[in-house]
Amino acid sequence: MITILFAVSLLAQQPLSQQDALSSFRVRFSEGQENYGKVDVPKAASLAHRLWEFAAFPEDQKRKYWENSMSVTPRFLNLDYRNRVGLAYSTPTGRLFACGISYPSENRAPNLSIDQCVEKVKEYYRLVGGTNTLSLQRAEIDLSMDRETFLYVYVSFSFTAPGTAYRFASGIEAIVDRTYGTPENMQIGEIPPYDAPANVVSKDDAVANAIAAASQYTGWSVLEGASQEPMFHVPDYLGMPNRMQAVHKRRLSEGKACLVYEVTVHDASVDLPTGDRRRPFVQVYVDAETGQPIGLLPVYKRIGALSEDLPRRAFDWSGTWAVGSTTGKILPSSKEPPFAQKRVLLVRDSQRVLASYDPASGLVWLISGGKAFVGEPDGELRLALALCRRADGFEMDAPQRANN
Repeated sequence: MITILFAVSLLAQQPLSQQDALSSFRVRFSEGQENYGKVDVPKAASLAHRLWEFAAFPEDQKRKYWENSMSVTPRFLNLDYRNRVGLAYSTPTGRLFACGISYPSENRAPNLSIDQCVEKVKEYYRLVGGTNTLSLQRAEIDLSMDRETFLYVYVSFSFTAPGTAYRFASGIEAIVDRTYGTPENMQIGEIPPYDAPANVVSKDDAVANAIAAASQYTGWSVLEGASQEPMFHVPDYLGMPNRMQAVHKRRLSEGKACLVYEVTVHDASVDLPTGDRRRPFVQVYVDAETGQPIGLLPVYKRIGALSEDLPRRAFDWSGTWAVGSTTGKILPSSKEPPFAQKRVLLVRDSQRVLASYDPASGLVWLISGGKAFVGEPDGELRLALALCRRADGFEMDAPQRANN
């Protein structure tokens, strides 16, 4: 059932600098909602007016007619002010999570640089009451909106955890109009409660463990992995293969974040350039305090092209290999793969290879593209392989429902 409380269309007979009265709003309640929840509507209307004034479009000074409206459901309250400013609130919490300003259609041109658009997003974030410390993640011409005139810039900020150098996965995302510098759509996140880690493992250890987990899940032997600095995430990984412990499930139920490395792992045997969307990869989430993989997102399964159908790079043992801090050469061998084996991680440039090592014969081997490749490491590398820790895989549990 939909209830219409009132509707008033305005003729601009009052000073434009004067905020429109709440009685001017056409209000629609739906889905059984009968009130504004926890949204402070007078405050929201006041913010909308400030945004309208800040945008200061010349054509708005000449308009004789506009409408104000609100739509309210159990989840959201959407406010539209003077057909120009839009605000979106959470009805249960009263939190502003999005805003946008529609731009005049005339005289569009890419007037502002990317850096200027970044500064505009900061200004609007402060204007809507944002106080968190911002860390710029991306700022680039947005081609999803327009591929011909380059009139939009995509800007992404993360929030920085107070008192730390670490960022949150949440922050701000905005599509900015380059003609006026107004955010057509700005999504505003929030900082969740979080547990500061007592210890943080190295990025190399996190990537190594992520690669072991990815190899175990996908069967890939030749992989490439990279990670940014760790970020605070609420560990919401139950909907994907995961190794979440009780502490992670408790944090999820409490909406509390923990520090996590997000590692991108590619199938390096596929002969496609970095950035090609068909290149198979997974995202592995690693607890930065323990180094343990706790979630895996199999992105390659969503691409639609099977890994086996893609062009392959022929594997060989050429180049310099590293095990920990020890480097050396591996010569190809015609011997059969030995039965006894120890799972080890070998590194060559950006590639990481999960191979088997036989301490008795000193041989390493792996399967790539359905073919076995056996190698004989030199003396120093063989000693390092004998002493290094096992690179055992990390089995992932099946996805669970969030209410488990």
